Amino acid sequence: MRSREYVRSFLTDYALPLMSGPLLVITHYRIPAALSSPERKRRPQHLVPHTKRPDGDNLEKFLNDALKGVIWDDDARISWLLRSKSVTKAREGETVLFVRELENSKPNYPLLLCDLLEHIRIESEDEDPE
Repeated sequence: MRSREYVRSFLTDYALPLMSGPLLVITHYRIPAALSSPERKRRPQHLVPHTKRPDGDNLEKFLNDALKGVIWDDDARISWLLRSKSVTKAREGETVLFVRELENSKPNYPLLLCDLLEHIRIESEDEDPE
């Protein structure tokens, strides 16, 4: 199964109504450290910002296209976006996604900041993701 089809099939099980207003989207991509590296070298890279390929804009474009018709009617609706990517010591990567439909009016900046702070998942250095 192609990746976009996998994302769509995973999310269509939830039968969410399509969002059609302005959207706030927060995405965090956790990309595994090279599995060819021994554990002692992968562990120190955990939570370090990921600065290699794949590029964040390519990951974002893929996700935005895959979610069209599943979560939103068009990714042009995304008016606020925060994207980050880091290395994980886990053997598999993951994408953490938060989406909220906004009012079609002047932004409530304090509420936007609260959403950003509340929905950015940060794990401690000692926490083991596996």
